[in-house]
Amino acid sequence: MKTPLTTLLLAVIAAYSFAPVALAPEAQAAPKDTYPIAVSIPDVALGSPVVPMGVTAEGDLDVPAGTTNDVGWYAKGVVPGQVGSAVMDAHVFAAFSRLHEVETGDDIYVVMDDGTTRHFIVHKTKVHKLEDLSPNELYNKKDARYLHLITCAGELTEDKSTYTHRLVVYATLAS
Repeated sequence: MKTPLTTLLLAVIAAYSFAPVALAPEAQAAPKDTYPIAVSIPDVALGSPVVPMGVTAEGDLDVPAGTTNDVGWYAKGVVPGQVGSAVMDAHVFAAFSRLHEVETGDDIYVVMDDGTTRHFIVHKTKVHKLEDLSPNELYNKKDARYLHLITCAGELTEDKSTYTHRLVVYATLAS
């Protein structure tokens, strides 16, 4: 059933058309019957299309181009709403420019390709030193249905290749 919010979000992203990235069968942890196509955080006026992403050649989480309003979803991981940690990322100077304003209790809505909307509620935000953020912190929560949003924070590194910290917004599927 499409809600008014789903209809609105789908209209906002109608101009963005993309196909899901086909994953090699060995890379898929579980069948994915549906995938995210948009994310919205009303309290910070965020409404962005979601694109499937993987990892870079260096093994880092890939991120959509900073010249877009796209949010990346780690497509080899958990689908938002499934048990585990679904992970999305975007540049701090692009789609996630206001992510630092998100607070505990804020709502996050993820629109799926089948027209359904999954509602998450923020339960924590935390800034991690880049070297202290472990993959287990982002990807391996298995006791509930989580959504983790990540972007850069802190200062540019000395070589200006990245930032010194990462901001993570932790949310749980609303029941």
